[in-house]
Amino acid sequence: MSGHRSAPCRILEESGFSLIELMIVSVIIVILILSGGPQLSSVLVRQNRNSAAHSLFRDLSHARTQALRLGTRVYLCPGHSTEACGETTQWESGWTTFADYDKDRKPAKNEALFRRDKLASENVRIRFRSPQYLFYKGDGSAWPNGHFTICPSDVRVKPLAIIVYHTGRSRISEKAPDGRSINCS
Repeated sequence: MSGHRSAPCRILEESGFSLIELMIVSVIIVILILSGGPQLSSVLVRQNRNSAAHSLFRDLSHARTQALRLGTRVYLCPGHSTEACGETTQWESGWTTFADYDKDRKPAKNEALFRRDKLASENVRIRFRSPQYLFYKGDGSAWPNGHFTICPSDVRVKPLAIIVYHTGRSRISEKAPDGRSINCS
């Protein structure tokens, strides 16, 4: 044996990744985004629908409570106008709730204005029967009875109904009052 020793071999470790690895990871990310994108948008539309339904339901309950407390009519009207109730049909742009002591269907300076809610979403459409307003009497009963339809812009998301009974009570449902599917057309 000779006294000659070979130098130790150095192993080079590379940090980073190759162009092919980068391309494969990029393709996988794009596939995941494209496959999950529509589902994610449905989740957002469903959340907007639920938010609109619960906001309207809360304000219906609040209007009824105020009518009972004050012993007078409390109106819920679409829009934010100080004009008479029923001037607009755009519930999705928001609604106004006020006590109507003089029964003229419009908020006056001496009448309590409880809320002017505006929805943050354009992904829902809200409709009510004619006339385009609802009021609670001092005994808590509602006129007219009927149901609101909350229709999402995405047809994959089911619509909701808020059913308002003549007694003044209301509930949120995935069905129309007659038990059928909700019609959003």
